[in-house]
Amino acid sequence: MNINQNNWTKEELNIYIFLLCAEADSIITAEEIDLIKVKYDPQVFDRIYEEFKKDSEDEGLDKVERSIHSHDYSDLELDKIKEEMYKIFLTDNKLNIKESNLKRILDNILY
Repeated sequence: MNINQNNWTKEELNIYIFLLCAEADSIITAEEIDLIKVKYDPQVFDRIYEEFKKDSEDEGLDKVERSIHSHDYSDLELDKIKEEMYKIFLTDNKLNIKESNLKRILDNILY
């Protein structure tokens, strides 16, 4: 099932953003998945994760950039997304260069 990202809910978009963060260092750990999955409906998570696995990082960033503008995120919501991104990046207690680069790219897309 191919999800049209222009019709993503905020929940679906958030999951996708967090999966990008989890994969930034090229390794998605169970801890990162659990950190994301616990906050969302498991069926929605699984559906978005299947879509995510098919996409390259560039495709994913393009989807996020196109989709983010279809939602009116408040500053508080964006701050929460940013906070969650940091938690995912720091599950291994370090922010490597790939994660730092993705953080900068996502910051530019989100704000």
